[in-house]
Amino acid sequence: MKTMYLAFIAIVVLSFAAQFTLGQMGQTTAAAAAGPSVRLD
Repeated sequence: MKTMYLAFIAIVVLSFAAQFTLGQMGQTTAAAAAGPSVRLD
């Protein structure tokens, strides 16, 4: 049970770290959705 809790905490920490890092790099949802390769059919 302790291992499962540790895994859930690791997932949360990694997801927040990834979101923060990608935000600092300029990889936002708005930027990705506004690129020239976005198709609006």
